[in-house]
Amino acid sequence: MSTEKILRLGCLLILALGLLLGFGAYFIYQKLDFSPVSSRFENMLEEHIVPQILDNWTTWEDPHAQETLDSVTSRLLGALETPGYNYQFHLVTDNQINALTLPGGHIVVFKGLMENVTSPEQIAAVLAHELGHAEKRHVISRTLAEGGIGLFLSIVLGQDSRMGFELSRQILSSYFSREQESEADTWGFDLLVKAQIDPQAHADFFRIIEKLNGEGDIPSWLSTHPDHASRIQAAENYALPQDFKAVPLDTVSFSRMYPNQEN
Repeated sequence: MSTEKILRLGCLLILALGLLLGFGAYFIYQKLDFSPVSSRFENMLEEHIVPQILDNWTTWEDPHAQETLDSVTSRLLGALETPGYNYQFHLVTDNQINALTLPGGHIVVFKGLMENVTSPEQIAAVLAHELGHAEKRHVISRTLAEGGIGLFLSIVLGQDSRMGFELSRQILSSYFSREQESEADTWGFDLLVKAQIDPQAHADFFRIIEKLNGEGDIPSWLSTHPDHASRIQAAENYALPQDFKAVPLDTVSFSRMYPNQEN
């Protein structure tokens, strides 16, 4: 057998061995329970990293905005039978028309969201979606997938400021997959119905985003999710229970927050 054939055969054997090991590792990964590892990782992120992330913003100390947020979150959490976290909502002065889920049940609500919606039900729709990300543990699965076990070990063995900055940057700059977004949407619709809020509010929110898109002022986070039209359709096609009856959220504090806002 010539040297060239031997080398070629050797390369094929190495490739086959690599594929075999890869499939074996994937099979083992699917069977292992990583929840204790991810729970410990999340606890450490909440203790060491979440405070650093929250330092990026200034608290929005508006009593009417806080009252509006409290009325929305109390309705949602009241409908959540077994919450996975002791949720904390942080109202901050940022113009993003969005909310953000952080490890440990921390949800950041941006001033831009409160300013641009036309009803408290739309705020509820956005927060129900964020609660879906939290309850489905999308934040931790995403962070572990993107950062790898090295980020986990860096905290276990002793976190330094550079790694803390890297983790903060990663959590803030990465986005959920479309599958995770769809899962959070569906979970959020179910929660809205339990809270006696019509999921149509989700569609109404994205129509506001569409309008902003048409005006060339699309939020940066939405640029990675161009399928917002399908998310509107999903909300409109959601099958409501026959006995469903929507109960309006309190609009008093919402109206006082922006007295000139058209509701």
